[in-house]
Amino acid sequence: MIRSLTFFTKPYVFIWLLLTILVFTACSSPALEPSVESSTDSAIGDSQTQQSYPAPEQQLVEERLQSGYPVPIPNGTPVRITPFPTSVPPPICDIKPPVEVAMSYVEAKSDFPVFSEPRIIVTNDVGFSIAEWLPDNQRLLVSQGDGAFGTISTLDVTTGEMIEYAKRRDLSGSPLIWLDNAQGVMFVDATTEGWELRFSDGKEPITVANELASTSLAKDPSSERVVTAFSLEPGALMTVDTIGRTDRVMSTELNEETKRVPLSSGDGYHLTWSPNGNWLVQYLRDDLFLIDAQTQKICSVELGDYGEAGIGQVGYAKWSPNGQYLAMTYAGPTPASQLAILDVSSGKISTIQITPEENIWPPSSLNDFTWSPDGKFLIAKVNIGKQDGISQFGLFLVDIHNNNSFRLFPNYAFLGVGQSLTWSPNGSRIAFRCPTIKEGNVCIIDVSQ
Repeated sequence: MIRSLTFFTKPYVFIWLLLTILVFTACSSPALEPSVESSTDSAIGDSQTQQSYPAPEQQLVEERLQSGYPVPIPNGTPVRITPFPTSVPPPICDIKPPVEVAMSYVEAKSDFPVFSEPRIIVTNDVGFSIAEWLPDNQRLLVSQGDGAFGTISTLDVTTGEMIEYAKRRDLSGSPLIWLDNAQGVMFVDATTEGWELRFSDGKEPITVANELASTSLAKDPSSERVVTAFSLEPGALMTVDTIGRTDRVMSTELNEETKRVPLSSGDGYHLTWSPNGNWLVQYLRDDLFLIDAQTQKICSVELGDYGEAGIGQVGYAKWSPNGQYLAMTYAGPTPASQLAILDVSSGKISTIQITPEENIWPPSSLNDFTWSPDGKFLIAKVNIGKQDGISQFGLFLVDIHNNNSFRLFPNYAFLGVGQSLTWSPNGSRIAFRCPTIKEGNVCIIDVSQ
């Protein structure tokens, strides 16, 4: 039976044929080139855009696939490129790593100063911390503490009179800085809000700055100001005066990858400014940064790599009075602290083992030192052995220019109690902590030529 198509059925046949042709044409059309990529924003009204080259992520994946490099795309997660930090670590200073210098041991020479035997001028039950001599060569800036609270005072070495300037929480090792024009002391105190910088001239202390990033302070050698770092100004060093006025003295770009730029946070870096004002040093263990105070350029000093013994470390540093030498307690290939001298004019670091005894361990363990006012000598307190299981220390005069040393007071031994040795500005006296097992003493040595 033959069915004839009526007029009413012809339009449906035409539509069916048209759809078939369109589907066939779409399937047989060429694919888009891989170098052309289309994307449409989901927002209404945005036009379609084309990108001539693959996105950086796609290009990186394709390059790694071509080179056979494994592409870490866990669970199909798109590759995201993390940009490298734009900042860079400080360059290495043009200073050679430490070299040990042979030290000779001599009898007292005619050109050596003459030292009287130590005499105790004051005693207490909690111990003293000696900050510095005042410019009058007669008074010391000292602190006493019981581990919780302490007092800051001046001590007259002739009369024994002590004048209290302030009380604070007992911050062991935190610097005290005497400002002679203002006849007062700058110091850091710990509060519930953080570290605060305070000034006292013997009256009620005033807070001149807060939000400190560290307890370390250094005196600006050209003014009655101290330099410190603020947590709100990472990488910057600021000077502060007695009424709280601040001034930026330098700023460094932080390295987000290594965090090795000094004082980026409350990380405990120490500061010391050379007396001639040329150099500012920041240091902490195996980091030692030398900053040119004029250009603000910063570089990192290589402290030596001793393999399994680790990298050299600095514990305490102090400039010579002329600003040419930086003396340091230095731990290198042995766990002991040696004396290291950085000569900024020659770019050399020398390490010195002071004691001749071979049976001492750790060998040549340096506990403290101070410079003579002319920069020719150091007095160093060094381990000389043990008695009843307690380490004993002796005082040595070190001639850094002729590489020899001489032990002072062979019949005296002292305990190691941190940094306290200090030579008066006119060279006539040396003050230091000379404790027994139960007491804290301050001793004076008179010096003559």
